[in-house]
Amino acid sequence: MSATAVVPLRLRILQNRASQLQHTLSRLRYTAKSIKPILTSSQQVFSYHTTTKRPLFTASSQRFNKNAINYSPLSQQRMNFSTTFVTADATANTTTTTSTNNTDTSTPLTPPKTTPEQDLAEQTFRKFRSLRSGDHLHKSFKKHNQSFSISTAFYPKDRSKNGIMYDEEDGEFIKNYKHNLTNTAEEFIQPKSVYESPTGEDNYVIAHTDAGVVIGVLDGVGGWAEQGFDSSAISRELSNNITRLFLEKGGQKSDTKQLLIDSFRKLQKEGKVKVGSTTACLGIVDADTGKLHAVNLGDSWFGVFRKVHDSYKCVYQSKEQTYYFNAPYQLSIVPQKFLELAKARKSKYLRNEPEEADIYEYQLESQDIVVFASDGLIDNLDNEAMEKIFNHAIMGPIHDDELAEINVDLLRKTVISSIDPGFKSVFSKTLTEITGQYYVGGKPDDITTVMLYVD
Repeated sequence: MSATAVVPLRLRILQNRASQLQHTLSRLRYTAKSIKPILTSSQQVFSYHTTTKRPLFTASSQRFNKNAINYSPLSQQRMNFSTTFVTADATANTTTTTSTNNTDTSTPLTPPKTTPEQDLAEQTFRKFRSLRSGDHLHKSFKKHNQSFSISTAFYPKDRSKNGIMYDEEDGEFIKNYKHNLTNTAEEFIQPKSVYESPTGEDNYVIAHTDAGVVIGVLDGVGGWAEQGFDSSAISRELSNNITRLFLEKGGQKSDTKQLLIDSFRKLQKEGKVKVGSTTACLGIVDADTGKLHAVNLGDSWFGVFRKVHDSYKCVYQSKEQTYYFNAPYQLSIVPQKFLELAKARKSKYLRNEPEEADIYEYQLESQDIVVFASDGLIDNLDNEAMEKIFNHAIMGPIHDDELAEINVDLLRKTVISSIDPGFKSVFSKTLTEITGQYYVGGKPDDITTVMLYVD
C-alpha cells in the first residue's frame, strides 16, 4: 500500500493516543525482572461493556459481566498493511503416512527416513499453513474449465495484560509481541503461545487438490486464556489436521462435515491440545461442479457475494449457532478433572460435537466472492458495509493480486472500526437490543478472513 494511504491511520493513532492519555490516571511501577516503568491505565475507554467468550456455562452466567474493554493504541502501531503476493499452485496427490518410532527414549533419536512423496506432501502442507496476511494463490482446474483465486488476511488484537498499556520501549513483551510481523514458517505452524501466534486465537484453512479447494476459519475461545491456557492451540492444531487430511485425499472428493469430524477426532486422539475450545466454519468447492459445500459450528461466518444489477450483494450466508449472546457452540477439549469440578459446582462446560455443525450447499457462479471470517469481522461490519467495500473497489473482473488488495482493505477497515469508540458496530447494536440500554463502539478482536473469487 502506498505511503499516502497510511496517513489517515497514522493520524488516527495520534488522535487515539491523545484521547487515551487524557482519560488515564497513570502511575509508575517497576518489576523485579526488568527495572522499566509500565504505564497502568485505570480508566475505561469504550462506552459499552462486554465479556470474553466463555467456555463455562452456569445458571448465573447468562447475566452480563460489565467488565470494560481496555484499549491500547499499540494495536494500531503494530499494523502492517503492506502485502507480499505469492503464487502457489502445487497440489499433493499422494497420501502421507507417519511411521511410529518405538526406539528407547534414553538413546538419541534419528529422524525417520522419508520418501520423496512424503517430502513433497510435507512441503505442500507447510506452504498452505504458512501463508502471511495478504498472500494469495490461484488454482485452475483445466479439465473442468474452472479457476479460483484465494486470499487470506488476518490481524491479532492487542493483548496488553490487565489493562496495562505498554510503551514500545518496555522490553521483551513488546519485542515478542511484535515478532508476529516477521514469523518464520515454523512459527506460523507451531507458535509457542497466543502472544506469538500471527493470527491470535483465530486460524485459517486454505488448501487445494485436484478434487477441489478447501477454505475456512476457526476461532479459539478466549475464556481459556483468562485461566492461563493457550487459547490459540486448539484452533491452530485443528486447522493443521483439516489441511493434512484434505491433502491426503489427493484427487478423491472430501465430505466437508466428515472432514471436520475426522480432524477433531484425530485431535482428541493425539493429545497435543490439553484444554481449549474453538468454533469452526469450513467449506469445500468441488472441482467438478463449482458447488460450495460448507459447515458451520459456532459464530464464525461465511457469505457469498454476487453481482446483481452490476452491484455486489450478499445472496447466501451461514447462521450463527449460540447458546445465548456471545456464547457460541464450540468444539472443546476439557480435562476430566475440570469436568468433575464443574459437576461438583452444578455447572458444566460448553461442549459440542462436530456432528452438530449446520450444513450448507450453494452453487457458485463466475465473479462470485466467497468470504469466510471469524466473528472479529461480523461483530463490527454488517453485510451492507461489506457490499459497499466491494462495490467501491471492484470495477470489473478481479485479477489475483487485486483480490488480495480487496481482502487486506476489508481487514484494514474492520480493524479501524473495531477500535473506534464511536462506531456503531453490529456487536454494540445487538447488546443495545438485548439489554435495552444504549451501547456504542467497535469490538476489538482477532480478525481473520479467507476470500475466494470465482474467475
